[in-house]
Amino acid sequence: MLKLNKKQRVNKSRALFLMLITIVMIGLNSISNFKIVKADDANPTTANFFVQPYFDNNASAGADYKNHNDVLWYNNVKPGSTVRTTVLITNQSKKERSFRISAYTGSTNDSGGITYSVLKPTMDSSQKIDFRSLFPNNDVIVKNPSSDVNNGQVAVSLVAKIPNKEFKGTILGGINVKAYDPTEKQSKKQQSLVNKFSYVIPVIFNINCSYEHNEFTGKDTLRLGNVVPQVEMIGRNAQANMQVSVSNTKPGIISNFRTHTVITKKDNSKMRTVADTESNQMAPNSVWKYPVKWGDQAIQSGTYHITMKIRVDGDTPVPDKTSVNKKYDYKMEKDFTITGAQADQLNRQMGIKPNYLWLWILLGVLAVLLIILVVWYFARRTKKNNSV
Repeated sequence: MLKLNKKQRVNKSRALFLMLITIVMIGLNSISNFKIVKADDANPTTANFFVQPYFDNNASAGADYKNHNDVLWYNNVKPGSTVRTTVLITNQSKKERSFRISAYTGSTNDSGGITYSVLKPTMDSSQKIDFRSLFPNNDVIVKNPSSDVNNGQVAVSLVAKIPNKEFKGTILGGINVKAYDPTEKQSKKQQSLVNKFSYVIPVIFNINCSYEHNEFTGKDTLRLGNVVPQVEMIGRNAQANMQVSVSNTKPGIISNFRTHTVITKKDNSKMRTVADTESNQMAPNSVWKYPVKWGDQAIQSGTYHITMKIRVDGDTPVPDKTSVNKKYDYKMEKDFTITGAQADQLNRQMGIKPNYLWLWILLGVLAVLLIILVVWYFARRTKKNNSV
């Protein structure tokens, strides 16, 4: 072991002391610049608020459904009438804040649930009345006082004008409330973050009916649409799925149903996938784009067959109970085709290189045939020359 002399030990101690002083100074500088920031001071669009339905004489608070009183629904609404939907916004911040209030049409998400957050959802062609279009005063911006003034509460109404035409069924949507800052220019990423801090109050208009007499489960209610292959990112892995479109063709919510789906390649029964779901819901006249997982196996071109069985188990006590669905079984099936161009594009997106083994085999066979032909030709020519 190398020993240090006295001078070297002094220099080493001095260096360690200076290093310690430097670290302390950096720490003190950091502390002097540190500041405790409250959530509502840091960003005026953080949550720090909540929204409740505000019921008037035309709205039921949902007494039939325990612990689910956060729904505004209106029974026996008449065509040509005007309906006022009101929500109560409570600002919990110590500062005045602004909020954007919008009406969104109820639709069905990929997971088989009802959502009220898509601005322009894909709906079935059978839809006669769109929820969002009922509100001429859509996308209202209001200012809420701080929590020190009137408890920070403001009641905001959006007025729906029901078309004066013959109709019976459910129109479903939601009143979406988001924090709003007109001075802040937000990137798409920031806007996405802000959207997480939003509240939605479901709204149900039962036109010419009440939820007890709104039965739409039947033979022609659900319809199987297109099947489209696509690729999605699961973490860092690209995986294929078959996007199956199922349409609810009636103006009523279909609740509490399960599915069993089988997809096979018609000329190869070993190439198949099976998927099951349960506890699904569909909004009125909506389209469910259900992704059936295909995994990371290569997609082949050709004709496929899909069989989809759906069992409606009947209603459950949920706030969206606006149609008394009876038990009903559906079996829907159809053929669909994946072209060579589609298969190649999807496989490239998944990082699967095309398999050209068949081409090499074909070229090998042709080469062997060519060699045999050349040998035969020269052998025949030699034999002919020798005979002369």
